[in-house]
Amino acid sequence: MTRTRLSLAALASLAVLLAAGCGSGSTSSGSNGSSGLPGGAVATVAGKSITRSELDDLMKSAEPQYKQRTGQDFPKPGTAEYQALQQQAAVYLVTQEEYTQEAAALGIALSDADVDKGIDALIKKQFKGDRKKFDAYLKTSGYSLEEFKAGERRQLISNRLSKVVTKDVKATTAELKAYYEKNKGSAPYTTPAQRRVRHILVALNAKGTGVSEKGVTDTKVDFARSKKLADTLLAQLNAGGSFVTLVKKYSQDPGSKTKGGEYTDVKGTFVKEFEAAAFSLATNEVSKPIKTQYGYHLIQPLGAATPGKTQSFAEAEKSIRTTLLQQRQTAALQTWAAGLGKKYKGKVKYAAGFAPPATSTTTTSQ
Repeated sequence: MTRTRLSLAALASLAVLLAAGCGSGSTSSGSNGSSGLPGGAVATVAGKSITRSELDDLMKSAEPQYKQRTGQDFPKPGTAEYQALQQQAAVYLVTQEEYTQEAAALGIALSDADVDKGIDALIKKQFKGDRKKFDAYLKTSGYSLEEFKAGERRQLISNRLSKVVTKDVKATTAELKAYYEKNKGSAPYTTPAQRRVRHILVALNAKGTGVSEKGVTDTKVDFARSKKLADTLLAQLNAGGSFVTLVKKYSQDPGSKTKGGEYTDVKGTFVKEFEAAAFSLATNEVSKPIKTQYGYHLIQPLGAATPGKTQSFAEAEKSIRTTLLQQRQTAALQTWAAGLGKKYKGKVKYAAGFAPPATSTTTTSQ
């Protein structure tokens, strides 16, 4: 699924702290192994408890997908790896509680009906409205419905916080035009010229045997021998020989040999000598032997070149606006998260064994 409600990716990558896409600056506030926490609590955030039951539910839900995401078996309880997962799961739950408290302070209200509506929308999008398929997903992924609802609530809180924090982010037309002028010469705003070609790479070593393009750095090409063979092959082609047959028999380019020597030459990605011929020859014309660092090439364009194209500002404006807004929203969220870390410093306490190492920093990945 594209939206993971209990952030199982957080336990696979051990880094997700903000579903909106940036990290909370709040990590291990408070002492490692604080005493005086309520019974059954693994941490408290400004007096609000994170229970062992919540942590166990998150760990349990992560287990079915952990191997699929990491390629490893889920760590066994009591191991250092399991403890590390547990600590970072606790940090995740602490951070989510910080978001919940911040949402309340900002007047962001979230009802049970909102959560149900979010789940209904997800079922419609991901399961084409089929509730039975959703129930089957819960069963195979290790979620209970209540756990999934808890994750949905966290997701919605994060989304709404993100909207509030970034509501004033804007990009003016002048800023969009300045970005366009600076970047219009590169992708994705400029598409290089392209041409479909095929070639035979002749690369012989001192013993007269073939040298693959991949191995050129390790085996010296005998250019004199290679040129002599390339001339012979060119004569055969001019006499009506099959290009594909000669590719299979003689070409030392492993990247194209099984495809009849074919490549799409995207201008700027091949060696200059090759491209000079590829873009200047007439369609179906076979080049004379072209020397490059790899050996000698016989090149034949298979069609006309597709000219390069640069989008106009009008064509690029929408995507540039999206890019700038995303960059600025991320920056706004990062600034907010850093302030959140300072705000909750000293207000977070962990039970013994659940705090992350004091020297760790927690980053974010979605």
